[in-house]
Formats: sequence, C-alpha cells, structure tokens
Amino acid sequence: MFIFLSLIDNEQDKRKFEILYSLYYKRMFYVAKNILHDVHEAEDALQNAFISLAANIDKVDDISSKSTLSFVLTVARNAAIDLLRKRDAIIYIDDDFFSHERDIDISDIIVSEEEFNNVVAAIQKLPDKYKDVLNLHYINNFTVKETASLLSRKASTIKKQITRGKKLLVKHLQEEGIME
Repeated sequence: MFIFLSLIDNEQDKRKFEILYSLYYKRMFYVAKNILHDVHEAEDALQNAFISLAANIDKVDDISSKSTLSFVLTVARNAAIDLLRKRDAIIYIDDDFFSHERDIDISDIIVSEEEFNNVVAAIQKLPDKYKDVLNLHYINNFTVKETASLLSRKASTIKKQITRGKKLLVKHLQEEGIME
C-alpha cells in the first residue's frame, strides 16, 4: 500500500485511495482471477490496476457510487486482460457465452486474442445499460444475481438486458464481419 500511496501527492487523495482499496480490493481480485484463472497473476494484475488508480485518483469523486464501482472493475478487468495479452493466451468461448438466447445457434468458438478484443470493443460500443451488464456477466463472469446486486437492479431486469444486449452485440459483430 505504501508504494501506491507514494504515487499520490495530497493527503485527501491518499485517504480516498485507502478507502477505495479497502472497499473494492476483493471485487477487483475476483474480476482479475476470473479472467486469469491464477491467484498470483490476479495479484500482479491488481498491482498494475492500483498503480493506474493511484495515478488517476483525481477522477474518482464519490467512492461509493455505481460509477466508481464500474470504473474500478473496468480498471481491474483491463489490467487482467493486459496481463493475459502478455502471455499470448487463447481464450475459449463456448455456447454458454450466449446461453440466454435460444434462437442464436453458436457452436463452440475458439477465439483468438484479437477476436476477444473485438468482442470486448463491440461491447464497449453498446448503450451503457447493456454494456455494463454484458461486461459484468460475460467478461467478468458474474452471475445474474451478482450482476443484479452490483448494479442495484432486479435479476429479471438483468436477464432482459442480457438478452437485449446480446442481440445488439451479435448484430454489431455480424455487421463488422466478426461473427457470421
């Protein structure tokens, strides 16, 4: 923690960072571990994430807001994905990726790093209500219940947003020629 705090100039921001660290460390670790599937690599990713957060602590206003939660989870996810890129991993996405949509027949897909990045980029282009849900549910592997809890929405709402967001995502991927 001392190393992170040494990156921050004023005391108010240092205190903000300490609170941020204590509030979100476990959730960020969960996100990184689900992407990397390795405790030690997840810790490495979090170290990078917290360095980035320390450098950008001025962008955090209300520590307990949904936008801050989304921000820190995105930083953790990106740090984990960056680490994943460095080890040149291949990511496998199977039918469960689109399991809520029965009318879309998607066989097992071996997704290269570039294709995975294309899917992540396509999700980022969706409207916020779908982007947040798809990021948490598919990229971060949160359950519907966990996603609903994190976003303070009903599970039924999350399921509908997953279905609608997935349709938009598939349409976008088809338009860009990433998916047939």
